[in-house]
Amino acid sequence: KLSIPSSTEDKIALLFLTRNNLKHPKLWYDFINDAKGKCNIYAHTKEKNIITQDFLKEAQIPTHVDTQWGDYSLIKAANEMIRSALKDPTNKFFVLLCESSIPLHKFGPIYQFLFKNQKSILYTKITPPDKKELEKICKQIINPEQLNLTKDTIIRNSQWMIINREHAEIIGKHNHEEAFKNFPIADEWYHYNVLQYYDKELSKKVLNFKPTYFEYNLKDIKDPLPHPIEVKDKTLIMDVKKNYLSLFFRKVSPTVTVEYQEL
Repeated sequence: KLSIPSSTEDKIALLFLTRNNLKHPKLWYDFINDAKGKCNIYAHTKEKNIITQDFLKEAQIPTHVDTQWGDYSLIKAANEMIRSALKDPTNKFFVLLCESSIPLHKFGPIYQFLFKNQKSILYTKITPPDKKELEKICKQIINPEQLNLTKDTIIRNSQWMIINREHAEIIGKHNHEEAFKNFPIADEWYHYNVLQYYDKELSKKVLNFKPTYFEYNLKDIKDPLPHPIEVKDKTLIMDVKKNYLSLFFRKVSPTVTVEYQEL
């Protein structure tokens, strides 16, 4: 079991959107213990009935969504975790994670980086479709005018993100989930477009680097894969940690053992 001490200090909310158990529970256990009360855990697990990790069981939010890959239900599940985490006023950053995610640094440096910059991290440099394709994409949104979405304004984002409290409150307050009901891979389009509509200064408040979560092509470390393979090479992970501005890494195989002290 994991015991998180009570604290009035500003916190990071870890939001685990998982299919079932975490693939690296020991690493997360050590990371959360090292936070010494400066983080909270929230989880939404698709297959709750097969969870064996106690701290993941205890972190489950009250609302459960029947999630499907590439479906807007993933937006709903992520947003339910954000809404749950907003109830604690000490949560200042909200980090979306999956079961194969690991931290690339110890808790202290990640905490210091986020609170020093005070910005959200939303990666948008994903290769966008051309303008004609974007026009078709916009038509798949129900009433796109509600967010002023056109082929010239819509932006694709990585599903995996870190948002500050200002942006989490926008997501919590303004619900446009149903507009993306028939939208394919909605989780890669929703959050940035909602945020840019309500925060006209968004571009100045966002760090947009290959950032928090970035899947590396093993043949060319600079190129992302649309459906990244599971990474089994520990040397590659440590190279990313050393040479890239990344806070977390995902798609890490459970066969890879990373000890907390190595971070």
